[in-house]
Amino acid sequence: REGAEIQKQLASLVKTPPSEAVASLDLSSLSNEELEVYGHSVGVLARADQMGNEDCFSLNEIGTYGLKGASAYAAHCHNLGRMDEDIMKDMHQVWAKLASPQADMEGLLGNAMRVGEINARVLALLDDAHATRFGVPEPTQVKMSATEGKAILVSGHDLGDLEALLKQTEGKGVNVYTHGEMLPAHAYPALKKYPHLVGNYGTAWQNQKFEFAGFPGPIVVTTNCILEPRRIYKKRLYTMNEVGLDGVQHIENQDFSQVIAQALNSKGFPRTVDPPEIHTVGFNHRAVLPLAEQVIQAVQDGALSRIVLIGGCDGSQWDRNYFTDLAEELPEDTLLLTLGC
Repeated sequence: REGAEIQKQLASLVKTPPSEAVASLDLSSLSNEELEVYGHSVGVLARADQMGNEDCFSLNEIGTYGLKGASAYAAHCHNLGRMDEDIMKDMHQVWAKLASPQADMEGLLGNAMRVGEINARVLALLDDAHATRFGVPEPTQVKMSATEGKAILVSGHDLGDLEALLKQTEGKGVNVYTHGEMLPAHAYPALKKYPHLVGNYGTAWQNQKFEFAGFPGPIVVTTNCILEPRRIYKKRLYTMNEVGLDGVQHIENQDFSQVIAQALNSKGFPRTVDPPEIHTVGFNHRAVLPLAEQVIQAVQDGALSRIVLIGGCDGSQWDRNYFTDLAEELPEDTLLLTLGC
């Protein structure tokens, strides 16, 4: 009986949220030089030395970067009102393992595999959250060239931020363009219903230093994938959420009033490019899977030679174009699918 009572007490302690912080780290009083010293003490080289095994530390880093990405997508889920306690529990367990300096090869390999499994669950949750909030994505033609008028560019992943901007710019005479990972937004019914969401500008995140410089209006970066800005566009750049850079204006509480004011005072695009360049997006799994029988038939008939899934992304260095090169070199009778952002 006493054991059962202790078990109840322990369960209560575990399930009851703490009334005060259980841990804290306040570095606000440190100077830049002191922050740099502290950074070295917890940086990659210091942690690698502490673990003392290159292979084990590589597995630790794979898990760390992978879970950072999954955590970013989980934050999007949370912003859309969706969260899974089991996912969060598993994330905390993985982080606890990654925080240990123990050179546990088998445990760290299993941990890295677990990150992949968690990431798949998080993306499934985010996919459902997006479809519930913005409608099921559908194949949609997107204009990839300029439309005459004042303009705002939105980059990143956060569709909720884009929706807030579209609402606030409605009727203001300002066109909104997507950039980079925001391109799929055009496929969602609740977003593409806004006529001033006129198209996509530029290509991928790694080209932003050149593309942002040529955009004739303010630029909003909603999530990560931001590079140190050039002076030519730094005063037109805004960050949101967890993203921030020294000297760059930061938006709080989805208040885009300053961005809109700057757009109205900017040049905008002087003319519409005609004929426009068009890309089609929106081939979500809900649109593709019903075509499975037709795809199988195409393979059997010899119309399709292969199906390739690309789940990676190029880098900002000039020679990190592997995935682009792969896509361009594939034969015309290839069905090419992409995964992730």
